[in-house]
Amino acid sequence: MTWWQPLLDIYEQHLIDYHSEQGEYELHHEYNMMEQHLIYEKFRHGELESICCDFCSWRKHFTINFDILVREGEEE
Repeated sequence: MTWWQPLLDIYEQHLIDYHSEQGEYELHHEYNMMEQHLIYEKFRHGELESICCDFCSWRKHFTINFDILVREGEEE
């Protein structure tokens, strides 16, 4: 699972619960646009970020915390 999948799941549920009248094609398009945004946006460690809905004022805040594990003995 990618780090952004939980956010996409929350967004998808919002679209289904509140905007199903927009139609399957439009909801799929919105979902894909949000996925591309999360993949390619440059987020910073510890910053308060948010995603929002284009159809209403819904917003979900989140913070990304990077965690790096350096392994011993795996040098090339």
